[in-house]
Amino acid sequence: MRAGDWGEIDRADWEELLALTALLGRAIEPGHPERPARLTVALKAQEIAQRLFAALAGEERDLRQVITTLRTAHAVAWDMYDAGQAERVTVSAHMARLRSTIDEFEADLRRLLKDSPPAP
Repeated sequence: MRAGDWGEIDRADWEELLALTALLGRAIEPGHPERPARLTVALKAQEIAQRLFAALAGEERDLRQVITTLRTAHAVAWDMYDAGQAERVTVSAHMARLRSTIDEFEADLRRLLKDSPPAP
């Protein structure tokens, strides 16, 4: 079997996919008592997809995650400082600025969650 064939999906993942499909099929009409919230569906679909991608990635998954994290950190560093500043900034100054930026994003997320209407 080629990598990525449907036949490679294990029984537990198939059962999860079928359960989600059955739930969505029963609760297709708005206002149906079993209709799940969008967030519930999105989280369940993401959970299943992550397991499927993890099975495809195999041993290289951890290495890919490290590379992705380092690429993100590199992009953030370039966004935080111009080329001249980057040569003069110490590691401790960079870490303090990065922590401040993370705190700002977390505050934005809290405001967004507070101001958003509840999911149906």
